[in-house]
Amino acid sequence: MGGQGWPWPLLPNHWPPLPFSPLIQTVATVILSSGIFKTLKFFIYYQLLDNKNPLFNSAHQYTNIKDDKYRIHALFRTRFFVIWGREKIMPLQRFPFCREYQWLSRLPITGRLDSATLRQMAEPRCGVSDEGSQQVWAQRVNVIFTGKGQLDHRRRRSADKAEKWYKRQLTYQIVNWPRHLSQGSVQLAVRTAFQLWSNVSDLVFQEAPEGPADIRLAFYEGDHNDGTSNAFDGPGGTLAHAFLPRRGEAHFDMAERWTLNGHKGHNLFMVTAHEIGHTLGLEHSPVRHALMSPYYRKLGRSLVLSWDDILAVQQLYGKPLSNRPVRLPGKVLHAALQEWEFNELQSQNPGQPLYCHGVFDAITADEKQTVLVFRGSRFWTVSSKGSVSGPFILRQRWPGLPEAIEAAAFSPLDSKWYFFKGAAPLSCLIGLILF
Repeated sequence: MGGQGWPWPLLPNHWPPLPFSPLIQTVATVILSSGIFKTLKFFIYYQLLDNKNPLFNSAHQYTNIKDDKYRIHALFRTRFFVIWGREKIMPLQRFPFCREYQWLSRLPITGRLDSATLRQMAEPRCGVSDEGSQQVWAQRVNVIFTGKGQLDHRRRRSADKAEKWYKRQLTYQIVNWPRHLSQGSVQLAVRTAFQLWSNVSDLVFQEAPEGPADIRLAFYEGDHNDGTSNAFDGPGGTLAHAFLPRRGEAHFDMAERWTLNGHKGHNLFMVTAHEIGHTLGLEHSPVRHALMSPYYRKLGRSLVLSWDDILAVQQLYGKPLSNRPVRLPGKVLHAALQEWEFNELQSQNPGQPLYCHGVFDAITADEKQTVLVFRGSRFWTVSSKGSVSGPFILRQRWPGLPEAIEAAAFSPLDSKWYFFKGAAPLSCLIGLILF
């Protein structure tokens, strides 16, 4: 850094370097390596430079910039980015996208990149642009209250592409699957995700293992020929993206840690169900518990589909004709997926305990040097002599814990167990819980 200038990473390499001081360069380097910049880059690609800007073609991909009056540099000055062109400087927080982003993220609409907005930017999210989501949602709600009018499904992508499928039966194909998950478990998650939408609409989905399919799901890393704006950014940040009908594609970041239950990582079922919504023509939703919210949602006890998700798909495809179940409780699905994975791994090699299959949530030792291995809702103990016991049910031992944990530790100073899930620890007095 320093000297001749500092090249701007992750942006087109034909843009000139920016001659900043070493201090500013250092601060900016930290920002650029954080999850916040991944979303700021997302804003630059999708929000500031929309399809009306000469920088983009109809597919939101970069074109060669021959007139340097369209050169745009993002500078970090005090707490805000600015847009710097040949003629003028404009604070980025004044752009309409900031208010739209705050509205969709359920933040106070200040129109400025305040601390709450920047924190939200660092959250894992879908890579599909938010552009147009506010208008579509407002029209949908207007239909609810007035009972009149039709939704305007004009989309931000090229105008010749339809906004919905014009047939009832759709096929899907799983091109490949991520590391750490078997083909069978991925098929289960994808099939259940499609069933979630068919439960509340007149659509029917069927897997097509070979040949052509209406919707294709695939895992990629980095740039995968979808344009610079759709390149995956590694763990965290953008998890997946999909295309509106009728391109019929959903892409997932292979670099993410995908899971089906309480293990560390992102739940493949939840992300798949969200991206399927996009392939059906649904935009992002501002409703807090909506599956189509742009931000990653963990599989919990609440019902998976919100009223807004159901209304959106039914306005496109109608209600189900048969008496199929409307909603699937998240806790039931969580238990089914976890039990399925446990049985599958046990059947692969009955002679090995489950914790020997490569992935565990936490490992620690107590005051007797007994090692405890935690995986999902179970744990094993390994004595100092090497004898293995278990599996034991986690919540039978510690009734106050969740179904799975992310980390565990034992403190010999106060004889307490500390279990972690999310941001806060859950501590248990060893004297009250017999070991």
